[in-house]
Amino acid sequence: MHYSHSATPSLISIESRAGAAPAVNSSTIAVRVIALALLVLLLISNVACSGGSPPDSLDGNQWQPHKTIPGVLRRDLVGDSSRPGPFKYQLKITAGTRVAVHRHSKDVQVKVLSGSMFIIIGEPLDPSRVQRFAAGSVFVVPAHAWHDEWWDEETVLEAEGVGPSETVYKNQ
Repeated sequence: MHYSHSATPSLISIESRAGAAPAVNSSTIAVRVIALALLVLLLISNVACSGGSPPDSLDGNQWQPHKTIPGVLRRDLVGDSSRPGPFKYQLKITAGTRVAVHRHSKDVQVKVLSGSMFIIIGEPLDPSRVQRFAAGSVFVVPAHAWHDEWWDEETVLEAEGVGPSETVYKNQ
């Protein structure tokens, strides 16, 4: 047991013999309250970022039309992919959408939350190399790998990585 130097020896021996817990001061209570609050925030953030079925909005992050891909909605969950640091966003893609061949400057981890997608990763971009990823699938698109992707049903994806990340289209 450790006691502060301000405690008197007689008080320590009386408390120790009586089996009473040492006195808890207000700063100890404050530290415990802060630790509990941080734990609760951590648990809430883990639940919010879990791979469950996506709600219509998360903490005010509303679906917005994607800036460069027609028929796709996007909402940012964490960070900004164009800035340094971690990022996570979701895409809601309508059936029949196809994205022009492109690559990213950083690895991107993709999780298919609902629906499915088709993708060819790396050259040659031959149709015989297509992969289909269904809901629940997780895969990585490596940095600088050209890829071609399309959807035949409405799909929700979650993508994450560490920015800054730049997307370059092959025919630009």
